[in-house]
Amino acid sequence: MADLIYSYDFKRGFLKGFLDSDGHLSPKKLTYDSSSSRIIEQTNNFLISLNFEKRKIGISKSKIIGRADMKRLSFKKHEREKFFELINPRNTVMLNRH
Repeated sequence: MADLIYSYDFKRGFLKGFLDSDGHLSPKKLTYDSSSSRIIEQTNNFLISLNFEKRKIGISKSKIIGRADMKRLSFKKHEREKFFELINPRNTVMLNRH
């Protein structure tokens, strides 16, 4: 599907919900993880459309037989503040511990 059909608010809501469900947020890391290449690619497209840098999709090979490899989008440190302002993630408790 073309990215143009998704509203700004939809993209923000998706990124917020995806972070809550399959993301990782800590004082040192901000990542999205999924076994679905399509979801990770669309997430990257949403971020690009919201003026974030295009990011390389990393792959974490599973050591468990039959388990899918995970795809990962990671944020560079200088983009984290912009992300927090735009997306306003719900679970920021871990960020205040360090």
